[in-house]
Amino acid sequence: MNYQPQFQPTPSHAPGRGMLKVTGVLYTVFGGLSVIFALLVLLGAALISEFGGMLDMGMGVADVTAGLAAALGFLMLAQSGFSIFVGVAAIKNAADVHKAAFVRTLIIIHMALLLVQAILDFSLLAVINFVVPVIAIIGAQKNVTASTMSPPPSMPGSFDNNNPYNNNGL
Repeated sequence: MNYQPQFQPTPSHAPGRGMLKVTGVLYTVFGGLSVIFALLVLLGAALISEFGGMLDMGMGVADVTAGLAAALGFLMLAQSGFSIFVGVAAIKNAADVHKAAFVRTLIIIHMALLLVQAILDFSLLAVINFVVPVIAIIGAQKNVTASTMSPPPSMPGSFDNNNPYNNNGL
């Protein structure tokens, strides 16, 4: 007896799926760590605001420092949340070449936010922050290129010349 299964899944034609999954995990992990650091900055702002008078900083300096720290903490929190969102979107849509343009757009928006951060606080860490998005852009671009070369997935029961497992009973 020669058994041949009736259904065999076709391999995914998403060449950038590995890059997107790895960078998506990195986005999610670093975003979670950034949320923790942002909450610590907000806690520090609250402490400066509450106990700033004891530091003998001068008139109003503690209030300005607390306000700047709070603003920085909220910006960090927003960027961290967006980073987690980008990471989850990259992981979820890594194998779907038809959603690659959406993931690429999210990564470009995140890179713009990183550029603003790099301008405000130029350091070696700000430059290193661009490594993961560049790798993610390369993976997303590979998927965008693959999506322009492949048709959208066919409906069940429809005839597809490109699918070697779909012979429609022939």
